[in-house]
Amino acid sequence: MYILEGSLLGLLLYVGVRASYTDLKAGYIYNRDLLPAFIVGSVLNVIYYLFFVRDIVLDFIINLLIVLLIQSLLYGFHSFAGGDFKLGMLLAFLYPARMYFAYRGMITTLFFALGCSFIYGYGYLLFSTLNRIRKGSIHPDKKYYLLFLKNYLQNYVRATAYIIASSMLLWICGQYIQIPTFVMWVLNMLIAWLSSRVTWMRKRVVFIIVVVIDIILSIALHTIPFSINPENYLFVAVLLVCQMIINTGIYELVDTDKVEKGMILSTAVSVMMQGSRVKGLPGISGEDLKDRLTESQAASVRRWGNTKAGEKKITIVRKIPFAIFLLCGFITYFIIWGILNAF
Repeated sequence: MYILEGSLLGLLLYVGVRASYTDLKAGYIYNRDLLPAFIVGSVLNVIYYLFFVRDIVLDFIINLLIVLLIQSLLYGFHSFAGGDFKLGMLLAFLYPARMYFAYRGMITTLFFALGCSFIYGYGYLLFSTLNRIRKGSIHPDKKYYLLFLKNYLQNYVRATAYIIASSMLLWICGQYIQIPTFVMWVLNMLIAWLSSRVTWMRKRVVFIIVVVIDIILSIALHTIPFSINPENYLFVAVLLVCQMIINTGIYELVDTDKVEKGMILSTAVSVMMQGSRVKGLPGISGEDLKDRLTESQAASVRRWGNTKAGEKKITIVRKIPFAIFLLCGFITYFIIWGILNAF
């Protein structure tokens, strides 16, 4: 059994390092690296779960489904690339179920590895942006700071309205079914994050409806909304500050004649291209993964750069190699299991 677990962890480490290398070097995670690891891992898993840990097969399946659900949501909102999706699922598939750590008696905790990955990625973006500001690569002006404050207040009020509604609804559900505290916390954080990204959640009419629901529930429950999970509102305030600082440094300037397939144009640049006579130019960019340039679109952008209305340099969204953060997330999860198991 220990040999099988060691083999699975070794395979997880190998494919994670390999994917991190190709992601950093070429910006891609290749199927030719993932498929052999999946085949070998499948053989090892069949032996492992059929002959040694048959009693925790259900835990393995449930954890895998939870990771699949979370990644599917992120992929559906264009916040997760296809390669990252496949790598995340493969790492979850290779991680031995006997090494899941328990949280308040629950063994369905493998998604914590994804949480660690996002924290690492978020931290990288935050410190990278602050470092660029320190070095003078980014020069925010007074107008930017005023816009920053305005957007921050709008996003915080919107996020607060959604969190109040979700907190009270979860509190009502908690009277009939047991909902773990960490599930409520994670769900509220996810709702707050989505409230600034999903188009329909940012619409005024939806916001007004949510505020009305908040008022009705507050009266019906005889409670002050902020009294339910008050720590959420402080965390969201910090989260939004970090997110808006990151937004300052997610762009980089490139030569137009060096634009390649897979790059994402900034919204401002894509707007400039609308109405051009150059055929095949992309539409207005939403700055997420669905707006990655195809080969033909990249060629059109390069041609546009040579026209009278074109620009020699344009702004694109920086590519963030997420594979290494996924690997670090699973390594961190394993270390936490080792520490808990030692005591």
